[in-house]
Amino acid sequence: MGELDTLKKSERHRLHFMNKVILIGFVGNEPKTVVFANEKSKTTFSLATTDFFGKTKRTSWHVIATWNGLGKIAETLLKKGTHVAIEGSIVYREYTNKQDEKVFITEIVADKLEVLDKTAKSYDSTKVVEPIAVETEMSALTQEGVSYEPGEDLPF
Repeated sequence: MGELDTLKKSERHRLHFMNKVILIGFVGNEPKTVVFANEKSKTTFSLATTDFFGKTKRTSWHVIATWNGLGKIAETLLKKGTHVAIEGSIVYREYTNKQDEKVFITEIVADKLEVLDKTAKSYDSTKVVEPIAVETEMSALTQEGVSYEPGEDLPF
């Protein structure tokens, strides 16, 4: 009997639907925090990841969003050029700006963060955990209402 067979039917059903992203890259800008009226806070930063295809490489930029406590950790520990692993989910949003144009946002909402620099600590949205091995990378960048064009200046 396989591992999936031992799960309850409702638990197996949940496995068919998953939104999980794991990225490893370099922070592209200083984290920025916004505090809302309800005292919740959102910290965002860009992350550059690079994929290699033979001799060709492609760098992708991603918007990372962290909330509340994990955002405070990100704001404290991360700076441009920090090597970091992110685990979270991809979120798509849209809104209409002041010019009556539709703006589409793609961001990764992080629930775990591991600094891969010398400190090598991992954090998740509820507790501090031991460092984990993560072996994947990430893509796109735009903050709500603000575009970011990284150009040729890579953080690494």
